[in-house]
Parts: sequence; C-alpha cells; structure tokens
Amino acid sequence: MRKEIVTRYIVPRVEGHGKVHVKIQDDKVTDVEFNLIEGQRFFESVIVGMPWDRVPTLMQRICAICTVPHNEAAIRAIERAMNVDVTEQTELLRWLMFHGSMIESHALHTYFLAAPDFLKVPDAVHLLKTHPEAVQRAIRMKKLGNDLQALIGGKPIHPEKSVVGGFISAPSPYAIRNIRQRLKDGIADAHATIDLFESIKYVDWTVSPTTYAAQRGPGPFMDYWGDTIHQGANTFSVSSYRDATNEKVVRKSSAKYSFTPEGKPFMVGSLARLLHNKSQLTDGTTERIKKSGKLPTENILLNSWAQAIEALHSYERAIDIIDELFSKGLKDEKPIKVVPRAGRGIAGVEAPRGMLIHEYETDANGKVTACNVITPTAMNQANIEKDMKASMKHLTGKPDREIEDFMETIVRAYDPCISCACHMVEVHFVR
Repeated sequence: MRKEIVTRYIVPRVEGHGKVHVKIQDDKVTDVEFNLIEGQRFFESVIVGMPWDRVPTLMQRICAICTVPHNEAAIRAIERAMNVDVTEQTELLRWLMFHGSMIESHALHTYFLAAPDFLKVPDAVHLLKTHPEAVQRAIRMKKLGNDLQALIGGKPIHPEKSVVGGFISAPSPYAIRNIRQRLKDGIADAHATIDLFESIKYVDWTVSPTTYAAQRGPGPFMDYWGDTIHQGANTFSVSSYRDATNEKVVRKSSAKYSFTPEGKPFMVGSLARLLHNKSQLTDGTTERIKKSGKLPTENILLNSWAQAIEALHSYERAIDIIDELFSKGLKDEKPIKVVPRAGRGIAGVEAPRGMLIHEYETDANGKVTACNVITPTAMNQANIEKDMKASMKHLTGKPDREIEDFMETIVRAYDPCISCACHMVEVHFVR
C-alpha cells in the first residue's frame, strides 16, 4: 500500500484562498490540480429583489481591488436593461476612471505581488532593501491611479459618484489639469516598469498551446470594454457570453470552470488583450512592444510584462481623454433620468485580470429578478491548471521548495482575484 504524505504550504501574495495539489511518485511529478476553495458569498442571490439603483453600489463590493470594473459592468448592464443612453462626456469620464484603475492595480501586482518571484526576494519588504527605487516608483504609480479614480468617482475604492445614467458631479477643471501633468510626468515610471520586466529572464516551462480571449470595442483605442469577445479565432457578441465561457461545475473547486465551445481552457488578462487589441494601443505602447520582440507568446509568465505595457497605454490614453474632455468643454452634467422597466441587460468590461461579465433581469418596477456574474479568475482557473501541468516534466526531481515556488509563480502570474471567482493558496504535496 502506497504511503501518502500531504504537506501544506500557504502561498502568500494572492487575493483570496485556494490550493494547489502536487502529486509525486518516485520523485516524479505526476499530476497538479488547482482549486479555488473560498466559500460562496451569494452576491448573485443577495441582489435579487433590490431596485435597479442599488445594483452598482452593492455589486462593486464583490471586490475592493476590481472595484471600478465591477461598478462599471453593473452600471452598463443596468443601463441596457433600462434602455438608457449616456452622454459622450460620461463615457469619456468612465474611460478615464477605468484607466486609473488599471494603473493602480497593475502597479500593485507587478511590483508587490509578482516582482519578488522574478527578482528572487521573499516579499515586497525585502524588495525595499534590494530595489528601493522600484518600490518608490510603484508607490507613485499606485497613488496616481488611486487619485485618478477618486477624482472621477469620488473615492479611490468603491466609487460613489459613478451611477446609472452618468455621474453625480463632474470633477473640477483645475483638478483634471493637475492630474494630467502628473500623468505626463509619470510616463517615465511606466517606461521604467517595462524596462524592469524586460530585464528578467523568463523560463519557458509553462509554454503550451493557449487560447486567448478578450473583448474589443469599436473605437480606435482600447478603453477596456466593448461589445465583441474574441476567443482564439472565434468571435462572439458580449450578449452571447455563455457560448464563449461554457461554465461547468466541478467537485474540486468552489468556482466553476470555463471552456471554449471546443472544450479547451482559455486565458483572459493583459496578454490576451495585447494580442487581440494590438491595433488599438497608443503609439508609445506599440513602439515598446515592437522593440521587445516578446509577442506573440504562449508563456503566461510574461503576463506581468504585459501589465507593465498596459500601464503605459493607460498613462498615454488618459492624457488623450483629458485633452478631448477640454476640447469639447467640460460640463457639470446630471445623470440621465431612469424610467424603471422590465428588461435584460448584459455588459462586459476588461478588469485588470481579464474579461468580466455582469447580467441582470428586472421587472416592471426595475427590481432585479435574476443576476449572473462571471469573473476573470473563474475563467482562468482551468488554464492555470493547464500551465501547471505543462511545467511538470521540468519540475520532476527538484526539491519540494523549488516546486512550490514555481507553482506559486504560475498562480501569481495570472494576478488572480480568488474572492471574486468564488462566490491562502495552499500547496499540497501528495506522495
């Protein structure tokens, strides 16, 4: 009878709780399993029966990291259910707030969560000792992103000014001019971040055939939402998101698994966006990608580099949006009046971690009768496991600590938000 030894390791620097099972026989890694084990939080059930105007306020509290993406996905879905068309200024301000969210979140992940893996230090505290200038840069970037979100949404976390139909009030022209200058000065930080992640030598152990999925908007620039989903060679409307995600309940995880119509796992996130939306990037971003020679790729470890590229895109794009706001004349608009009705609304946005979908149905009084939310980490779960399995042959015979470190690195490369997906990652070795 084979003796089984289970050793548990807590994996730091991820949001939420999950576990990785590594099975080893005769010093050979034979299987890997990734599970999201956080308890369900039932947001999709709690919101049923509530009036339409409560939806964004409650649903954005699914997460305190992807707070703006959940806010915007909920707002846009309710607007579609209520048949509300917002003004051009509202759309520009929403894009501007969203770019602030990208800058803040990408700074957090690239420097404080992922960089220690690649720079071979235990955590961000040690990073402060070995790379103090990088930590200072990260803090500047994160503060700028937070300040941009607060300027538009009223708060850096869980915006209160962003509502169905528009904004409660517009930011002052003086404040916008001030943050524009900070964005311009901060472009150097974005380039330095790309330099850092281009200096890293990435192993190719995770490389395996990968299907990438991302939304694309109709405009000339990537502003992180659209009406089409591009998944490999397939294209779907966002309203047909179920055909693209094909969720399945699995015993081993609190979150559902998602697959392509062909039954394959897929990846969402920064790498997927850069590959599908390369024609919608700013000139500076496009130039950096060309110089890097890193795309196309099937190495998930480059996702942190892709986030650094997206941060530069958001700096440059945010400046352009501010210029457009001033050229059109910034007005103190009030939100569009909403007349409650029975309807169904589906909206997708690109959260920092990838595609995020919100769907709501309402009755004649505007109360929610049904809700469905699919998060990027839930979509990525099967692909994370695929990449772990691809690395098994390279990890055979290596010490447990090295296996553990690499499995952690794969999980963190996806920048997972496990609490969102599940409505302490632990690594278990089974011998």
